[in-house]
Formats: sequence, structure tokens, C-alpha cells
Amino acid sequence: MRTFIKEYKLKRYLFILLSFSWVGQSFAQNSNQERITNKLQEAAAEKVFVHVSQTFLVTGETLWFKIYVTAGAAHLLSPVSKVAYATLSDVSQKQVLQAKIAIDSGSGGGSWVIPASLGSGQYLLNAYTNLTKNATDPLFQQWITIINPSKPPTPASKSQPINPTIQFFPEGGELVNGITSTMGFKVTGNDGKPLQASGAIISKSNDTLSRFKTQHAGIGRCVFTPNALESYKVVLFINGKSSIVNTIPAIKQNGYTVHLIETSAEGFNLELQTNLDNTGESMTVLLHGQQTVFKAIPVVLKRSKATVFIPSSTLPEGVITATVFNNSYEAVAERLLFTKPVSNASLQTTVTNTTVSKRETVPVNLIAKKDNGMAAKADLSVAIFKIDSLQSVPESNISQYLSLTSSLKGSIDDPGFYFTETPEAKEGIENLLLTHGWRKVSSTNNNSSTIPEYSGHIITGTVTNKVTGLPAKRIRTFLTVPGERFHFSNCLSDDNGRIQFDVKKIYGTESIIVQSNPLTDSIYRFTIDNPFVENKDLLTPPSITVALPKRNLLEERIAAAQIQTAYSNNRFQTFYLPQYNDTTSFYGKPDKVYMLDDYTRFTTMEEVIREYVAEIQLRKSGNQFRFKVLNMPFKQYFEENPLVLLDGLPVFDMNKIIAMDPLKIRKLDVLNRRYYQGNFAFDGIASFLTYNGDLAGYSLDPTALVIEYAGLQLQRQFYQPDFTSAGSQDQRLPDYRQLLYWSGDIKTGKDGNASLNFITSDIPGNYVIITQGITADGKPLYFSKGFTVK
Repeated sequence: MRTFIKEYKLKRYLFILLSFSWVGQSFAQNSNQERITNKLQEAAAEKVFVHVSQTFLVTGETLWFKIYVTAGAAHLLSPVSKVAYATLSDVSQKQVLQAKIAIDSGSGGGSWVIPASLGSGQYLLNAYTNLTKNATDPLFQQWITIINPSKPPTPASKSQPINPTIQFFPEGGELVNGITSTMGFKVTGNDGKPLQASGAIISKSNDTLSRFKTQHAGIGRCVFTPNALESYKVVLFINGKSSIVNTIPAIKQNGYTVHLIETSAEGFNLELQTNLDNTGESMTVLLHGQQTVFKAIPVVLKRSKATVFIPSSTLPEGVITATVFNNSYEAVAERLLFTKPVSNASLQTTVTNTTVSKRETVPVNLIAKKDNGMAAKADLSVAIFKIDSLQSVPESNISQYLSLTSSLKGSIDDPGFYFTETPEAKEGIENLLLTHGWRKVSSTNNNSSTIPEYSGHIITGTVTNKVTGLPAKRIRTFLTVPGERFHFSNCLSDDNGRIQFDVKKIYGTESIIVQSNPLTDSIYRFTIDNPFVENKDLLTPPSITVALPKRNLLEERIAAAQIQTAYSNNRFQTFYLPQYNDTTSFYGKPDKVYMLDDYTRFTTMEEVIREYVAEIQLRKSGNQFRFKVLNMPFKQYFEENPLVLLDGLPVFDMNKIIAMDPLKIRKLDVLNRRYYQGNFAFDGIASFLTYNGDLAGYSLDPTALVIEYAGLQLQRQFYQPDFTSAGSQDQRLPDYRQLLYWSGDIKTGKDGNASLNFITSDIPGNYVIITQGITADGKPLYFSKGFTVK
């Protein structure tokens, strides 16, 4: 365990160091600045984006997805996390589908067949890594619409009275007595959807102090000078009707404010102000994001004010946090800044014709280029599907997500609007940053300590004393996934009884066995954690509206899905184990291998060991057998029993091994030297393997915990019919595929090119090719192209 933690800390340090060195200017190493850096709230340096094949599905269809994991502000594909988690939840926050996805070089893919047990409705796809569980920013979220023909959507209820809610978000975090502040605001109805409204802030004497009006997506801003001794109310006007709603945020008697007073192509001007008599106070504006410090700007207040110029040249593209620290190194105010991406990295998707025939094979070429127009190596995913009033082109894409929406809270309506070159979009960005990006500054350190899974999946749990129910400290604990290619891990529980096992990569559902040494530790109970994050603060789901003109489309979609399931379902259920080069046992190459079928078969295990396993000396004291392994480097025998394994399961009572039927044992590996793993040292290893890797009837100790555990998801092969081969069965079957092609594993070469072929189905209509990905130097790529099937 200690070795594992040291290795983790070293890799984490190197990762953060590389992240910091990415920028041209980082913090100098002095104690004051270190104190400020330690105040940062962001604990994760990864972001997760998911490209889904479609956002509208019928039960029985398959949802495919590709997960991209990026590191730091440069958005390079992350070398850290090797596992990502994906869940699909209903509106009651119940997780109905879960998957652990293997991540290789920053990306990985998965899929779910939508089960018939799900009702029609909106479902939320969440995705994250172990490292992003620490983040204060939201996890990736995407709404998926599912229709179940046998469980149709609940009819929309009759219109209800609008009960508007308005939320105010003071610029900088707080309203401070007597200081004029800008406040972002957001108006929503009782269904959570944005509302267009106007209104005013009214004093208790009914004086109008500030008027406001929503702009894009029900958000806007207003200016207000608060008085801590005054009380206020807010009047909203919606569709000509007025209502009095909740009051403004609490007013702080003393404090600090910030205000973005001007933006230009060269940078930002940030005004600091306080109502304290702090003339001459030294403060620091820290520009940071994704665990990267870009610049620390010292500033001195004069007459309780100061203006800081933030040059754009010091900042990367996207959202950056400006945190203000006072002379006691306490965070007192915060503001988000946004630099619109100007990257010229490009992705082109070309097809020969934009009008094609049914059952036609269509070649597609992909070309990725860097900012300078040179060819780019890129990791891509491609979805080709039918678009109509049910399934449209998704609003969000990887470029918008990484540069903007991933740093903001809540659902962002029409994110593409903020990337248009219009004055309204520029104004809208500032409103968006004030409302969706707002958070009240806290100087409390984030103590979350979920560690990254940089070599594979980590299984965690707890050891408790059965008698007292208290956590069990310093207990040697072992985990095994039995099999021909078994997994073995061990650890020592910490002072809180916590245990963690690094199991690398296990695929599919397997039985795992957790135990301690029953000869010395027989009073302990083991529990294994659920690694999936419980849903919190789910977004209000968009409603399912199937108007009469869409009814025929929906019925056709349902019929198409049922026909595909009837004729080709088995072809959609082909799985394969991803390439995994590590086929050796955890101890590497053994010093001696005995294939027992190569020797004379004895009737007892005692005879096998005594007669031809020269590296193990079998001793017996009373009725108890002992193994003594030859310590080859010193040519003398160890005094203690070695680590004895049966299909990876540690066996502590040598009598149980001796009692095994040798005809059930296929192989014996012997390691005749001391072996170290974590905190433990073993006096050699004797690993017995059965023919089927199923323990061959070995009786487990009753104190062991045995559970079925879902490992990494097996890869499902995307099916395309074959209409070209003579006599192919596919030529005689109907083809009603809505999703013509999916691949989450497309890589461009050094020339920036990649190619693929897809086959159209029997369904005419409009289709779209959506290609997303990221270059080797961290530039997000997105391209869509439509075509028609006649």
C-alpha cells in the first residue's frame, strides 16, 4: 500500500508540475504564494466529454458513446485516468444503467442496449473519472430521450399557473453594503425552464431602485446599490402580469467586490473595491483554471479601490477564474473570464455524393489539420444517423464543451449562440458567466481525496470488527478474481478500516473474493464500495412532446426498431475483449513451471510435492503441513510458508492444498525468492492453477466475502450488413437501421487522414455525419455534413 501511495503522489506531482509548466508564467515559489495556491478549490485537472451516437432512441436500440478525457487547461488527452464511469439515470435520480469504461491514452468507448424495462421519458447520461469526482465543477451531463412502445410517455398535464422564480448572482460572490454591484439574474418557471421577463427591485418605501429585463435564455444583469439596513422586494412582469417573488441575496456589512468594467482584444480590466478602510492594502489576483496557475497579479488598494489589467496574452482560450485574495491570503471575491477560441485547427468530412441510394456503400474521408494548416494526428469518433423532427443534430459539441460549458453550472440553453459573432452573443457571454458560472468564494480547503486510477480499476471498501462494529485497523486483506488469468491484490487497512485494491483491468462481470487470513483474523467483516457517484441536483428534464405531425414518424421509428430486433438482434450482440498485452501473472515470469500432465500422475498432492517439486520442501509438525521454498539467491530454505495461491486465491492452511485432488491441478508456478508487493513481503510463491480456473471445488472460508462485481465493459462490435457478397443472407433481410455507422476508435495518421465506409439502409430521408475528436496537441475538432438517401 505504501509503495502504491508513494507512486501515486509522485505521478500526481509530476502531472501537476507539467500542468503548471505549460504556461509561460507561473507562480514563484515563496511561502505567501504557496499559501494562496493551497486555497484553490479545484481538485481535478481532468474534464470528460462524451460523444453519443444519438440522443433519441427506442427500447431495443443501442446507445453508443465515446468518452474523451482531457488534462489541464491545454485539453491534452489525459495520460492519467485509465477508467471512466458512465451512468444513465431517470428523473427520480435512479441509475438504470451503469458502465465502467477502459480508457487508453485519454479515450475509450462503450454502449448500452436500451432495455424494455425502461419507461418512456428523459434520462440523464453522466460521465466522469475517479479524479473528476473531486471537482467542484459539474460532471458531464447529456439528456437522452427514450421511447418504450409498451410504456408510452405520460400525457402532458394541462397548463398550470406560472410560478416564476428569480435568482440573483452578485458579481464577485456577495453584495456589500454601500458598493454598487452588478448582479446576474436568471428567471425560470416552476418547470425549471427559462422565462422571458422584466422587473424591478423595490425598496420598502416602494421606490424603484433598479430595473431589469431578461435577454437570451431568461438571463440578464442589472446594477444595484445595496443598503444593509434596508429591505427589498422584487416585482416580475411576465406576459403582462406582475408578481412579487423572493428577495435579493443577503447583504454583507463589510467586504470586497469585483467588477469587469471593460473588455477588449488586448485583455480585461477588473475593478476591485471594498468598504473597509484599507488604503494601502496589498492584494493578489490569481488567474487559474484546471489546476493551472496562469498569472499572479499583485495590486495595492488606493482609497479602497484598484483596477487590474489582465492581458489576454497570459491566458489560454476558454473560461478562466480570477480569484482575489486579501493581505491575509483569504479568498474574498471571484470572477470568471472568457476568451473565445480562435483556433484554426480543422476537421473535414468528405463524401463523393450528397445524394445516395438505398443499400449503397459510401466511402468517407476524414482530414484533420493543425492551426498552421499542417496535418494533425487526431483521435476521432463518427456517428452517421437519420435526422428528422424526432432526432436532430445535437446542440452541443466537444469544442463548445471544453472551452465554455464544462466550466459552468447547470444546463446551458443553445450553447452555439455564444459562439456567434454578434453583439448579442458578446453580451450573452457575460450574462452566462455571471449566472451559470457564479459561485460564492470559500476559503475552506476541499478535503476530497479520491485518487486517480492511473493503472486500472481500483476497488475500495471497509473492514470492520464483527463484534464491536468498529473499523479494523492494520488488517492484511486480500482480493482475488479467480480464473485462468486471475487478478490478485492485497493491502493493509488504514486507521479508518479503509481498504483499496488495484486490480488493473478486469472485463465483464466476475466473482471477487475478499478475505484476511482466517487463521489469525477471523472476526472481520468486509464491504465493497459502489464506485458510481450518486446523482445530486439533477437538471430539470426537457419535456417529451410528440405532436400529431410527428406521430407517424414515431410509429415508423418504433416499427423499424422492432423489425431490426426481430431479424438482426443477434448480430448487434457480438462482444470482444479489447487488446490487453499484460497476460502474465502479477509476479511476472516464475522461476519454475510445472505442467503436471508432463509428469507421472500421483494420487495425492503430498506425493506430487515430495517427488518432483524440488523448490518446495514439505514439512509436517503434528497434523499441520508447512511449505518451505528454496531461497535460490542464497541457496537455503525460507522458514515461513510462501504465498500459496489456488487460481489466484490465497490459501493460508497448507493442509487444504495437500487435500486437493492433484488431477484437478493443471499447472504449478514457483517463485523461489522473496517477493514484495505493497507493504507485504512473501517468502516465495507457489501458484496452483486448475484446468478451468474455477477453484475446482475448493471450500472457501466462511469469513470471506464473495460478490459478483462488474468490471470494465466488454466492447460491442458495431454491425453493418453485407449487401455485396453473392448469396449473402443480408440481401434477403429488411434493413431499417436509423444509425448507419458508429465508430469511437478512428485515428488519423501522420498525414492527418483517415477513411471509412458505411452502408445505407432501406429508409430514405436526410442523414448527417457527425465527426468529433481532439488532436494530439489538445485542439478539439467538430464537423457535421448532411446527405440524402433516395
